[in-house]
Amino acid sequence: CIRDSMKTGVADLRNTRIKPIVEEVAPGVIALGKLIGKTFQGQVLIALFNAGFTLFALWLIGVEYKFVLAMVVFVFSFIPVLGVILSGIPICAIAVLQPDGSLMMALQVVIAVAIIHLIEGMILSPRIIGKIGHLHPVLVIAILLISEHFFGMWGLVLGVPVAIYIIRVVILRSPIPGIYEPDEQAEIVPKETG
Repeated sequence: CIRDSMKTGVADLRNTRIKPIVEEVAPGVIALGKLIGKTFQGQVLIALFNAGFTLFALWLIGVEYKFVLAMVVFVFSFIPVLGVILSGIPICAIAVLQPDGSLMMALQVVIAVAIIHLIEGMILSPRIIGKIGHLHPVLVIAILLISEHFFGMWGLVLGVPVAIYIIRVVILRSPIPGIYEPDEQAEIVPKETG
């Protein structure tokens, strides 16, 4: 298991000259890794919601290949902001090119995708990701806006977990339940025996 080999590697570093650095840095790095993993799990949940909402909207509008298109939406939901546009292109193309398709149907698709994106951006992401890091949804939206402005797509992907870590662990020195609890530090980097 990768996790076990990483723990062993960190434990082996305790026997070197950089032991003080390892003991200081390792718990924080591990906590940040856990936080990024939890955020990714939240993104999977958001992608499922996006795919489900899209499937329902395509069923209402009458677009063909709705299950395949919903899977496309699921996959592209992992690309912040740009994913909505990329997944909307094939949906609009099918809405125009299917036998009973039209520009009006494509317009309905664009409206549905815009509404789903608003629900995701203003309600789902802030609540789900905010709950993971125990931050207020409005603060999550602000973090996303600022990190995207300064760091682009990487800011959207990593901005929230890094900000949660900085706010909760570095500034407030408070635990993040299930991710970082100061009492766990002794378990993260095992002590030497004997």
